[in-house]
Amino acid sequence: FILTGREFGFLKPYVIAEIGVNHEGSIERAKGMIEAVAAAGGHAAKFQTYKAELLATRDTSPAYWDRTKEAAESQFDLFQRWDSFGDDDYRALADHCAVCGIDFMSTPFDLPAVDLLAPIVPAMKVASADLTNTPLLRKIGAKGLPVVMSVGASRPDETATAMAEL
Repeated sequence: FILTGREFGFLKPYVIAEIGVNHEGSIERAKGMIEAVAAAGGHAAKFQTYKAELLATRDTSPAYWDRTKEAAESQFDLFQRWDSFGDDDYRALADHCAVCGIDFMSTPFDLPAVDLLAPIVPAMKVASADLTNTPLLRKIGAKGLPVVMSVGASRPDETATAMAEL
């Protein structure tokens, strides 16, 4: 990860538990996972926020994974399976994190998700696959929040360009 948005100096470990979409569309399961993160001493629970129709096309997004392990026929079908949470659900998860004494985080994968998340997260998270998504990076940067940026799927020049866009 690359942390941007402020100088950190010496940092103690800050543990972000990746929940992603492992809640399988259940708000109660997501809340239980938040509670487990807090009980384990984690500092934040991180989700993924997107809508399938803004992430993949219905007709031209073929599956690229082993379909014997994941039966979805297309990227759209897979993404749609886990995008059942609405704005109120994400706010409820943020509230539940606060009650549990941890931070709520979520990776926005589309522009509306950035607007939804900005008021309820302490920092924005950028997925490595989005380091070349200039509109998303600019929108995230305009929010003025610290940014956690995954760079594992990028080249050094893409990372530098992404940093400049933020």
